[in-house]
Amino acid sequence: MQFPGTLFADDDTRRWHADTQLPVLAWTSLGAGFASGRFQPDDTDVDESTRAFFSEDNFERMRRAEEVAEGSNVSALQVALAFVLCQEFPVVALVGPSKVENLDGTLGALEVELTADELRYLDLDD
Repeated sequence: MQFPGTLFADDDTRRWHADTQLPVLAWTSLGAGFASGRFQPDDTDVDESTRAFFSEDNFERMRRAEEVAEGSNVSALQVALAFVLCQEFPVVALVGPSKVENLDGTLGALEVELTADELRYLDLDD
């Protein structure tokens, strides 16, 4: 099944959560592997759940995450996960790493502090 435009949450949903402070359970907080940055738009041998994240906007978000990561000495995956966590409401980022070293990499996102400008930039709001 495809979910066109799959992303963290649309503007109306985010506003509602910010107003109510009800938490979001981000069930694909790493985009089913998309946030690893290892995919290209023309990749054909990709799991359907990951392919759901293939959109021009999401590839641009990953390009920007890589740019922010380079300037912060962290990984793009950590920036992408920090983006999920750095919202104006509580977020539980559900991750399912397949290896311990992958878990270690995701935990580094807890130390990434994104500025308001970086959050807007990553969300294509610039």
